[in-house]
Amino acid sequence: SNQKAVPPSLRIGLGVLLLAACMAPFVVGGGEPAPPPDTVLVKGIDETIARAARALAGKQAADGGWHSETYGLLKPGVAATAFVLEALSRLSESERKRYEEPIARAVKFLSASQSEDGALGLKGAWLEYPTYSTALAVLAWKRLKPEGWKEANKKRAAWLRSVQHSEENGCAPEDPAYGGWGPDGNSKPGLPRRADISSTRFA
Repeated sequence: SNQKAVPPSLRIGLGVLLLAACMAPFVVGGGEPAPPPDTVLVKGIDETIARAARALAGKQAADGGWHSETYGLLKPGVAATAFVLEALSRLSESERKRYEEPIARAVKFLSASQSEDGALGLKGAWLEYPTYSTALAVLAWKRLKPEGWKEANKKRAAWLRSVQHSEENGCAPEDPAYGGWGPDGNSKPGLPRRADISSTRFA
């Protein structure tokens, strides 16, 4: 209460101590201490991912693809294989090594299914969601880096750009589909343009 009775050096020292006490929770540990990791939860997640990867690998066909047992549209395998390969490409490097052979066979299957312009899902008797198939292949190839991946992805990216609903392919800015992608790639003459958030997100 009587500042004159306290020497200036002591006043400064007390001020520093008070400031240090106030700042300590933020300087040491950045506030509240971080809770310990939930090791049981993390282990459970890792085990679930490992089981899912084993289950997917067990469903691969002899030709290297995955073919739907339920949906006729997905039985040729291009779209389903692109989805599975992209999922396997997200595994950690150590986990991915367990699936080197299935991954290599899937890469071969999809490479053989690719059209000259880089698109996937266009060569069969019907469209196999070419926007999804092509975009998923771009993501998988980028992570897996098979031989020639950069050139393959360049062509795929060019095809994806070419089927975006934009002025370049005759879509007016006032069209509700403008700026987006649909699952089937190019729009069909005489039909309304189709675009959705899911296809656009992947593209």
